[in-house]
Amino acid sequence: MLRQLPLVAPRHRQGHVDTLSLAKVSPALIGGLSVLLLASVLQPRPEIFAPGELSTDLDEASITFTPDQKTAFFVLRAFFTTSPPASVICDSHLKAGHWTPPKVVPFSGIELDGSPSVSPDGKTLYFASRRRLSGHRSNDWNLFVVALNGESSFGEPEPLGERINTEANEINPSASDDGSLYFASDRGSGDGFSIYRAAPGQPPVKLPAEVNAGTSTAQPFIARDQSLILFASYGRPDALIAGGHPYDRPDLYLSEFRDRRWRPARHLVHGINTYAAESFPSVSPDGKWLFFSSERAGLDLPLERPLDTAQWLQKCRSILNGHSNFYRIPISALELSQ
Repeated sequence: MLRQLPLVAPRHRQGHVDTLSLAKVSPALIGGLSVLLLASVLQPRPEIFAPGELSTDLDEASITFTPDQKTAFFVLRAFFTTSPPASVICDSHLKAGHWTPPKVVPFSGIELDGSPSVSPDGKTLYFASRRRLSGHRSNDWNLFVVALNGESSFGEPEPLGERINTEANEINPSASDDGSLYFASDRGSGDGFSIYRAAPGQPPVKLPAEVNAGTSTAQPFIARDQSLILFASYGRPDALIAGGHPYDRPDLYLSEFRDRRWRPARHLVHGINTYAAESFPSVSPDGKWLFFSSERAGLDLPLERPLDTAQWLQKCRSILNGHSNFYRIPISALELSQ
């Protein structure tokens, strides 16, 4: 973009500076452009998290960490199955600066499991599962909790109560410091999801339109003090949709709780949202990073030139093959109110 501005005459591109042209440029303009250039360099951008260790050529999503950030739980999806894809919950541990190979946790692997979320105190793990509940007519998605007793040591999963789990689908749990549970459910709608809050001992309440909008809103992450909620949503006017024949995909949003009410949701910027699917936002326990999952790939159509067989296989076997990976970006990218 800077090369399109008349700072330097054409002779500069041949190795000669046109001092007369430079002299005609306002110092204020030069200073302003310097600020813009510096700002563009300093703008935070997403980076792949743990490439080759947690972000691989497989389909990973929905990462969550213990408070010491030395254990990660996430979902590994079998992209070759029908919708919804078969999925298991895995864990991995940070050892000597590297993440150990993921292992399926012992309470997962029979039914569809997903949406792991570590409680703020690190003592429990919430998750969603389609394992059948006693008294339910169908194996809909419901919410469970399991005790974290140490590295790769767990209690027995227990379903949450009837106030939470209904005959509809309940997914994407996220807990705050005071024990309030935020989650998504399609109860009462028959199609799209909305986000609910269940305060301790109280029935769930649907969040207002400042949060719940579009055709479906889900995957909430609530700040420990409930001052901020991050979520994914479909069908909003500001969603990034590619041309051609796009599939329905979510973008990421946030809403801040100020003056005792939720503020209108903001579409996340700084390269967080793309034409691909972005999902499962969360904040690291130390508050420094926004984590999310993305299906962005290193291949955009139409191509400038055709790829041969070896090049196609290289793309398909790379991390950027269109399956979901983990990304992170400094929390400053959220541009939160002070």
